Amino acid sequence: MRRARTRSACLVAAGLALLTGTSALAQLTARSGGTYIVPPEMYSEWTRSSQYVAVRDGTKLAVDIYRPAVSGKPVSTPYPVILEATPYHRVQQTNGQITASNLKAWLPLLKRGYVVAILDIRGRGASFGTVYAGGFDQEATRWDLWDVIEWLARQSWSNGNIGMGGCSYVGLTQMWAAETMPPHLKTIAPCSAPTVDSHSQNLRANGVSLRQIIETWDRSMYENDVLKAGPPVDEDVGGEMLKAAVAEHRISWDRGTASWAPARLERPFRDSVPKTPEFAHLAGELWNYLPNFRLSKLPVLQFTGWRDPNLEQALALYQSLRSLGVAQRLIIGPWYHCAWYESQLYDSVSEQIRWYEHWLNGKSNGLLEAAPVSYYVQGAPSGQEWRTSTEWPLPNETSRKLTLTTSGKDQYVVNYSAAANLATRFHFPSGDVVDPGLKPIETDLLDSESTVYTGNRLDGDVELIGTPIVNLWVSSTAVDQDFFVYLEDVDKQGHSTLLTEGAIRASNRAARAPGFDNNNLPWHPSFKDDQAALVPGTPALLTFALNAMSNRVQKGHCLRVAINSFDAAGGWDTPVLDPAPLVTILHDAEHPSTINIPLTDALPVGTLRKSPMMYSHEAACHKA
Repeated sequence: MRRARTRSACLVAAGLALLTGTSALAQLTARSGGTYIVPPEMYSEWTRSSQYVAVRDGTKLAVDIYRPAVSGKPVSTPYPVILEATPYHRVQQTNGQITASNLKAWLPLLKRGYVVAILDIRGRGASFGTVYAGGFDQEATRWDLWDVIEWLARQSWSNGNIGMGGCSYVGLTQMWAAETMPPHLKTIAPCSAPTVDSHSQNLRANGVSLRQIIETWDRSMYENDVLKAGPPVDEDVGGEMLKAAVAEHRISWDRGTASWAPARLERPFRDSVPKTPEFAHLAGELWNYLPNFRLSKLPVLQFTGWRDPNLEQALALYQSLRSLGVAQRLIIGPWYHCAWYESQLYDSVSEQIRWYEHWLNGKSNGLLEAAPVSYYVQGAPSGQEWRTSTEWPLPNETSRKLTLTTSGKDQYVVNYSAAANLATRFHFPSGDVVDPGLKPIETDLLDSESTVYTGNRLDGDVELIGTPIVNLWVSSTAVDQDFFVYLEDVDKQGHSTLLTEGAIRASNRAARAPGFDNNNLPWHPSFKDDQAALVPGTPALLTFALNAMSNRVQKGHCLRVAINSFDAAGGWDTPVLDPAPLVTILHDAEHPSTINIPLTDALPVGTLRKSPMMYSHEAACHKA
C-alpha cells in the first residue's frame, strides 16, 4: 500500500500540475479543441513570501504568495491570482531546506504574469484550527475560502481577478469556494474531484466502501497535520506560532474526531445521525451548490481519466452545469487519479494557459468556439485516439442489450481466498511507467475465480464509449451480498483485459432520482430506510451502472462479463461470512440478466453464453 499512500497524500495535491520546461510550448492542437498559440513568457524570476491571513472568526491561515520578479524584486504590476487551497502543505521542508510545494504546477502561469497563492486550509500545515471527519463538509472552510479570495482581490499586486485550480481534495476545496460565490472568483478547475455526490461515490461503489485506502489516507494525514506540519510563515521566526497551530491540530486527532474512517463508520447511510457531533455533515450534500452556479455562471475546467475513481463525478458535474448555461471544458484521457499532468498524451499546459488567459485576462483566444469536450479512445488507430464533441454523453451514442444466456441459472460459493488482485481504477499502478493508463489490465486470473459469460466473436471493430448498465438477477443464502461485475475484452488468443467494472451491495439496491444530472443512470443514494435485506433463496434484481469507458474492441475479439462476490486483495469492506454463502445468478425468461452496452458503432443484439467456471483459453470465445 505504500504506492497508494504516496498517491493519496502527494499526487492528489498536484493541483493543475503542469510540465516543467515550458519556455517553448507547442501550439494547442486540434485534438485539444482548436489551434491556440501560447503567449510568450514575460518573466524568468519570481519571489516567495508567506504570512498569516485572519478569517472572519479570527482563525489564522498560512498562505504563500509567489510573484513575478525582475532583478530579485517583485514587480508592482497588478496581475490575476491563481489560488490553490490544499490540505497537503503549501511548502515542504526537507533537511532544513524549504521547497515550494507544487510550484512547478504554476510556473508556466507565473512566468506569464500571474500571481500564485498556495493556502494551507484550516487545521492543516501551518494554519490554525482543527478538522473533523477528514475535513470534508466542514462549513467553516467554505467561508474561510471566501475570506481569503476577497483578501487576495484587495492586494496591490492583484488585479482583482481570482482563479482556482487543483486535483482531488484540492479540487473539492474549489467547489466549497464556489458555493459561497465570492465576488472576485472568476473561474475554477476542480479536476478529478468528488464534486457532485461525495457520500455515494467518494471511494464508495453503490454501498461498497474502499476501506483500505481511507484508512491509509488517515494515517498519512495524521503525519501531515501533527508530526510533519511543514515550515512556519515568514513572521514566525522562532516557530512558536507553528507549534501553537499544531497543538490545535492535535486536539481533534487526540479526540479521534479528525479521522475520515471512523466518521464513515458512524455515517454508513446518507441520512445517518452520527453519535459524534463533529461527524455531522450538511443535510443536502454537495449538490446544494447547483443553484449558486445558476446565479454565478462560474466557468469550470475539468481534467479526468477513464481510470479515475472520480470519473462519474466529473461527468455528472459537466452534465449538471451544462443545463445551467455554465461555460466549461472537459478533457478525459486514459489516466488514473490525478495522473493527467504526468501524461505526454495531451498538452495540458497550453490548455490551462488558454483557459486562464480568457477568464482572468479577458483574452479573445477562441476558447468559446472550441468543442467543449475532448476524450481519448483506448485502442483506436494511431492518430485517431483523441476526439472532440459538442456534448456529453456523445450525441451519436446508442445502446445494445446483451443477455447472460437465455435460460437457467449458475451458482457459486463465495471464494474468500481468491487470489485475483485487480489494479482497477481504485488502485494506482506501481512503477514509473509513463501513461500507465495505456497498459491493459489483465483479467485471466480474475476469470478463473469468477463466473464468466462470453459473447460471439465480433465481425468488425466496435467502439464502446459511455456507461454500461447491468440488470442482474441474484439470490443468496446470506441476507446481504456484495457483487463485483467486470466487462472485459477477450482477444483472439483467449486472453482477457478489463474494459470497465462496478460493484453494488445488494441491500443498497433501491434507486432514486438524484438532485443533479447523471444522464438518468441508476443512482443508489444509501438512505437508511431504503436498505432491504435479501430473502435467502428469493431472487432480487440489482440494476446499477458500471464505470464509464471509452474503448475500441477489435474484430475477432469477444465481450465477456465476469461476476464474483469478493475481491480478496482489493481493500473493500465486504464482510467475510462463515459459512461462505451460496450465490445464484439467474438468467431465465422471468429473470433476464442483461448488460446494456453504450457504443457508437453497430453491435448486434446478442447473448453472452456461460463459459467454464475454471477458465480455459480454448473455450474463451464463441463463433458467430
